Amino acid sequence: MFISLIPHIEQLEDDKKYILELWMDYDIVIETLEKHHFQVEYFAENFGTRVIDYALNVIQDKEELGDCPVIGVLLMLFKKKNIPLNDIFFICVHLKNAVLHYFLEKNILTQEVLLEINLVMDYNFNGVIQEYIENNYIECIEKKGIDLISSEPIEETKINVISAKVYAPQIETVYDLILDLDELEDDVLNLLEDHQTFDSILQTRSNVLLTKYSKVLNSLYEFRELSYMLTLLTKLLEELVLDTLAVGIKDNIIIYLRSIINDLQNWRKQVFINQSAEDIHFMDQTLLSSAAQLEIMIMPSENKNGYEIDFF
Repeated sequence: MFISLIPHIEQLEDDKKYILELWMDYDIVIETLEKHHFQVEYFAENFGTRVIDYALNVIQDKEELGDCPVIGVLLMLFKKKNIPLNDIFFICVHLKNAVLHYFLEKNILTQEVLLEINLVMDYNFNGVIQEYIENNYIECIEKKGIDLISSEPIEETKINVISAKVYAPQIETVYDLILDLDELEDDVLNLLEDHQTFDSILQTRSNVLLTKYSKVLNSLYEFRELSYMLTLLTKLLEELVLDTLAVGIKDNIIIYLRSIINDLQNWRKQVFINQSAEDIHFMDQTLLSSAAQLEIMIMPSENKNGYEIDFF
């Protein structure tokens, strides 16, 4: 599909850090992220670099257009922060600008290359806008009881619902790992009940559990988005300096962790143990929402002294 970009793929892989730097160096991107208390380096490391990796995989036919799990996680965080669509536009469109800047600088931008860059970037940017509108703006409009003026009825997206009885027998390779979560899960839930505040013991034990959950989910293609959200959460929890946290924050961490782990336990049992779930994704949005809220609470918001990408 991308016959004009393929000859440049090795160079793009070598220079993806530079493309990321170009993207993060736009004043409007920095200002927009800072305005919403998103640390630029955190965004670049956990989202920017992975979005670029995804685009390069699409070019090589290793990923499908519009199927980036990182984008779903990022949009959930944007939604929780109430970031307006126009600001998301500024952030996303400058990735395309950075790629065009790169090709112009290397003097390898042809008409054919331009068309293929537009296809990769515009198709995925359209998906970002559509998903954000569906999950944020349409929901707000419905809550306020406002009618959308349209001459044609809105066609509902058909979702392929998979039941647990159909799905569970297909993933026997990870079944033992799922069963192994049982004892550790109960252990962490008991600790959460016994502890009044988040401490080093809970920090260690909850991270072990969530890391194992993340690895299991990552091996299941249908749950890559949820896996990535849990990966981000475990990283943030691991890096927390407990002595610097206010008591209220520690108490809220306990509340959110208890909710997340209870929901994970409920999901695991209904999908894999009892196989009673009519839809294996019945808990996805609840888990993504809870994890995103906790991440926003504990993620770094202040930028370091100047922005330099030094995390590779």
